[in-house]
Amino acid sequence: MKEKFVNEIAEGERVVDHFLVSSKELLTTRTGNPYISLTLQDKTGIIDGKIWDSVQQHSSAFRRDDFVKVDALAESYKEELQLNIKRIRRSEEEELSSEDFLPGSQRPREEMREELCSLLDSVENPHLKKLLEAFLSDEEFMAAFCKAPAARGVHHVYLSGLLEHTLSVVKMCQYFADCYQDVDRDLLLTSAMFHDAGKVQELTVFPRFDYTDEGRLIGHTLLGVSMVAEKAGQLEEFPPRLLTLIEHAIISHHGVSEFGAVKRPKTFEALILHYADDLDAKVNAFKKIISEDGDPESQWTTYNRLLERYIFKGWSEDDSPESSLEEV
Repeated sequence: MKEKFVNEIAEGERVVDHFLVSSKELLTTRTGNPYISLTLQDKTGIIDGKIWDSVQQHSSAFRRDDFVKVDALAESYKEELQLNIKRIRRSEEEELSSEDFLPGSQRPREEMREELCSLLDSVENPHLKKLLEAFLSDEEFMAAFCKAPAARGVHHVYLSGLLEHTLSVVKMCQYFADCYQDVDRDLLLTSAMFHDAGKVQELTVFPRFDYTDEGRLIGHTLLGVSMVAEKAGQLEEFPPRLLTLIEHAIISHHGVSEFGAVKRPKTFEALILHYADDLDAKVNAFKKIISEDGDPESQWTTYNRLLERYIFKGWSEDDSPESSLEEV
């Protein structure tokens, strides 16, 4: 477990701790002496590192994307902190925790898991209830599901992001099921639970959020369909037509082929699931873009190419319409 995070390092400190090597270069000084330039990171940020001594020996001791333990002195160079590394070695697996290096949901994982299970416990259809229980009682699946991010770079890009996103979508689907007649509430909630289940196979968690080979070649929608079909096949007399409706909701939840849907939504439940999923993803993406914007003095973010818009961050107290009125 880490004791000193990047955002806690102060000039002049000795730092003995674990970091992820996100970049590594073997360079030479102006006088021709070799040195190693590193970028080290944890969940709070990044810091540059330099190795000036025993360069060849240290260079063979680790690679990019390794976790390393360093013994270094924090120094200031051009008004930026960097670590002057004296000793470095690869970290042992038992010395590390993913929570130290990757961002996580602001809500406690177990709290969200309990809320999700409580909501799904309200499903009354006996076949759907057994299917849900088959997943919720599968500790290997649930451990991965509750830890995974919901995406690699767009929304809920943090530990337990998939759990947080799924919980939000299930809650919205429960609300919409009460708003509209002729909606099969049990089918909708079950489909909401499974719509992104394939991401436990699509995405890696450690050392960084990335795609697996299966994720790139097949994608989470078809992986999810396969997972649900396999579980349903282990249950006694699971209705094939009911399975088809769940599978349709999974493969159509992105809405259109442009965004990865195999089919467009063609049932009430699939349509509602699509919009609930899209809404939660967009809201979270807005929050992420605003929080990462680098200009605190601007009321607007920079232009976001993915969402094709600027996003309004809100007026400051000095610039708000209410403040202007008070001055008149």
